[in-house]
Amino acid sequence: MKNYFKKLENVSTIRFIVTLSLIAFFSKIPMGILGTVLIDLFDVTNPLFTSALQEPTFSGDDMFLAIVFAPLFETLLAQTIPIEFLKKLTTHSKTLIFASATVFMVFHFPAIEFFPSAFVVGLVFAWAWIVKRPLGFWKAFAIVTLIHSMHNAMVAAFAAILL
Repeated sequence: MKNYFKKLENVSTIRFIVTLSLIAFFSKIPMGILGTVLIDLFDVTNPLFTSALQEPTFSGDDMFLAIVFAPLFETLLAQTIPIEFLKKLTTHSKTLIFASATVFMVFHFPAIEFFPSAFVVGLVFAWAWIVKRPLGFWKAFAIVTLIHSMHNAMVAAFAAILL
């Protein structure tokens, strides 16, 4: 697996974006199941804490928020700022990625059922930032934002198929 990700660092930008969007999407599914199991296991019944808050309504406003605004906003606040700030304290990539994924996960509060999914997806986005940041701030920002946008578009399409 480590070799696969090492090779992925050097593929074309388009392939990098598409591949990481798919990795985020497909890793979200088992983590979503885990979140549901945990909510059921701990008998959390308050709807504020369930993933229903994360489900799209398929309105134009929701799609804009999910595919354009959230990726821009969350890339800035969950990848860019935490990683660039913490780089002043540590150069350990795993620490930076873990911290960024934790921030990304917390942004999805109060939907704690969504925390496992958000954390794993946050790991993907943070890793992408770390890998692409040497190419320049704006290039890394654009790539991570596009990965996030494509991921959210796939989630919305999948949800539309299920509904």
